[in-house]
Amino acid sequence: MKQNSNTKTINFNRRGWRISDCLSIICLLTLALSAAVLNAAAVNIYDNGGLASGATSKSGVAAPAGFQWSELSTENGSNFSNTTLGAGCQMISTTTNNRCADDFIVPVGQTWTINNVLVYGYQTGSVANPFVGGNLRIWNGRPGDVGSTIVFGDTTTNRLTTSTDSTWYRVGNTLGGAGGVTAAATGTTRKIWQINLTV
Repeated sequence: MKQNSNTKTINFNRRGWRISDCLSIICLLTLALSAAVLNAAAVNIYDNGGLASGATSKSGVAAPAGFQWSELSTENGSNFSNTTLGAGCQMISTTTNNRCADDFIVPVGQTWTINNVLVYGYQTGSVANPFVGGNLRIWNGRPGDVGSTIVFGDTTTNRLTTSTDSTWYRVGNTLGGAGGVTAAATGTTRKIWQINLTV
C-alpha cells in the first residue's frame, strides 16, 4: 500500500481481496467501492449487485410513494424462496461481535485508489437513522486464513461519515415458494440505509 496525504493507493495483483466491515446494526451484503481514477471524479469501481427490486412487489403491492422494495429473490429461477433478509454485522457489548465480508478481485496490472466503501443496512422497526459507527479492514486473502494479511484498516476506527435513506424497504419474497415457504407480506419496518465508510 502506498500512501500520501490525500489518497491511499493499493496495488492489487495477487489473490482476491476482501472487505471486512462492522456496523452497529444489520448489514445487507451489498458492497460498492468508489474511487478517484486518474484524478477524475469519483467513480464506482466495484459493485456486487443491486438491492432495489422495483416499486411493485412480485405479488403486485405498490411501495409507498417515492420508495422501492428490496424483495428477496427466488433461487436460480425456481420456486424455492430465499428466507434470509440480512446478516448480523454488529458489535453489541464485548460478547457479540459479528463481521461481514465481501470479496473482490482487482484485475492484474490495475491500481485502484479506494476512497469510500458503501454498505447497506437496516434495523427492524427503526424510523430514524440507527447507525452510529462503522469500521472496516481490507485484507489480502480471506480473513483469518494462514497467509492472509490486513492491508488497510482496523476494528476500532470509526470510518462512518454519512448514512442516508436509500428509499428502499427490505421485504421477504411475497410469492412464497416450494418447501413450505410462506409468502411474506410487504411492509415498511425495514428501511434500508446507505452507509458511507471512508478509506
